Amino acid sequence: MIRVEFQEPVPENTADYQVAAVLVVDADGTYRFEGSESAVPVDVPVPVADETGKFVASVTLAQDPSYWARNIDLALRTPYLVPVITHDDEAAAGENA
Repeated sequence: MIRVEFQEPVPENTADYQVAAVLVVDADGTYRFEGSESAVPVDVPVPVADETGKFVASVTLAQDPSYWARNIDLALRTPYLVPVITHDDEAAAGENA
């Protein structure tokens, strides 16, 4: 399971952020939103690089939810909506290996 919080600046204090929406991707590839789905730019493609780092393709949320969730920060580089991975079973498994 992967959990990504999409955080936005607090209107009264832009140095602080609040959660606008949460994307949860389950191990089977299904996904759901908590909060406002419209706050998440699901149509933004995420770049895919080969082993040399060369851009070779892009992936949408619908095509590969896990890859998109883990890499949306590569495509979404704005202070107005910040993706933060708050849980990732794959990363946790790697830490325990």
